[in-house]
Amino acid sequence: MYLRRFRIRLTLATALSALLLVGAGAVYLAAVLADRSQAEARVVATEQVADIAAQPDPAKAPDWLRENAWVVDTAGVTAPLGEVYVGAPVQDLAEQARDPDWGAGSALREVWSDDEHYFAAARLRPDGQVVVTATPLDNTDAEIVRQRWYVALVAVGVTALLTGLTWLLAGRMLAPAVRAQQFQRDFLADAAHELRTPIAVIRATASQALSRPREAEEYVRTLTEIRAATERAGESVVQLLDLARLDAGTVEPVRMPLRVDLLTEEIVATAAAGGAAVELTNARPAVVDGDDILLRQAIDNVVRNAIARATHVRVGVATYCKEVVVTVTDDGPGFDPAVLPHVFRRFARGHGQGHGLGLALVRSIVALHDGRAEAVNRAEGGAEVRLHLPLSDTGTA
Repeated sequence: MYLRRFRIRLTLATALSALLLVGAGAVYLAAVLADRSQAEARVVATEQVADIAAQPDPAKAPDWLRENAWVVDTAGVTAPLGEVYVGAPVQDLAEQARDPDWGAGSALREVWSDDEHYFAAARLRPDGQVVVTATPLDNTDAEIVRQRWYVALVAVGVTALLTGLTWLLAGRMLAPAVRAQQFQRDFLADAAHELRTPIAVIRATASQALSRPREAEEYVRTLTEIRAATERAGESVVQLLDLARLDAGTVEPVRMPLRVDLLTEEIVATAAAGGAAVELTNARPAVVDGDDILLRQAIDNVVRNAIARATHVRVGVATYCKEVVVTVTDDGPGFDPAVLPHVFRRFARGHGQGHGLGLALVRSIVALHDGRAEAVNRAEGGAEVRLHLPLSDTGTA
């Protein structure tokens, strides 16, 4: 939650900063573009009045050149040279052009009115007449408006892009912290989930034992139950820590050539010596590059999980193509069909058996060795778990 708030605040701060900086740049750019458009229109107005004034007879200039143009003679009489559809301060401009201290032969003025905007220009001819023109700025104003819209859209786009990039980069930078936070929450939830039952058993058993005086045999039985629950809690803690280290990527396997068939044979022999009905049906020699301790733990977990839910367990080791497959088959009830697709997830329990961590730990260990784990229910009854591991380049021993 705090990391998400930090990400949001960082993104908002970046968006505000980008809006201010990009906005200021956009205003400056729009002003520069508007000045350039005005300058171009000013040049056009100046060239128009100069072209008419240069004609031997302004009244005979081309029609398009004489639009919105006037001539003021030496007596101050004003006459339009062509079609006129704007009003202009003709006399004022003529006087300014004739004044050597003010206009020095020319004058230019930007005129605004309620519905008109144009450049009015004047040019003094050698014969003393003054030519005055008015160049409308409708197209220039429309161009300036378009430029402002373009600049505004670009500014909004840049701001949005910077904001989006900040959001994505902040997410990427905070991802390890988010994963660590999520990992911590998952670990605490897993620990609470897994330790709740044994702690409840210990508390209930101890409370029952203390409720009244009992015979020595009853105390022995009670303490035996407490010890079993404690061992279960301890085993769960060990598995939780192992799984946490694997998920966090802090476990670096010590890889070396390992005879999986001999390792499996040893695990089966140890389980059989403890009274379990388990046998090694076949064990083809196969070598993998793996960590002896981790793979021993994975295979042992699968075997013990099968023993816990079945009366007879068979274990085999075979090679297919470039991988070795350790198969553990039992005659138990099989996995609950609803649980089977998720059997390698934490706390997935088949028919209420198992701690819910063993097979999850198996999957993590096998994945650490670039392998995969599979579980199926057999058509003839029981379950089968297969561990696929890549063969070593050394082949078989």
